Amino acid sequence: MELIETNNIKEFEDFVLNHPTKSHFLQSSLWGDFCSKEKNLIPHYLCLKDGNKILCATMLLEKKLPLNYSYFYAPR
Repeated sequence: MELIETNNIKEFEDFVLNHPTKSHFLQSSLWGDFCSKEKNLIPHYLCLKDGNKILCATMLLEKKLPLNYSYFYAPR
C-alpha cells in the first residue's frame, strides 16, 4: 500500500462518487476547484492505494500562512 497525491482527478472523483458510504460533496473535485478560485485554497487529492485499487481517498485544502507555514483541512 502507498499513500499518494494523485493528479488523476477522474479516478479520485469516480471513487468519491461511487463509494458505498456516499461521500459528501465537500470531498468532490468541484468543491476543490471552487475553493481554489474563490477562497485562495490549494486542493490536494490523496489516495491510499493497493496496487491500482484505491482503498480510501480524501481531499485536503491547504491555506498558506505567513512565515512559509501552511495548514491543511479535510472538509467533511
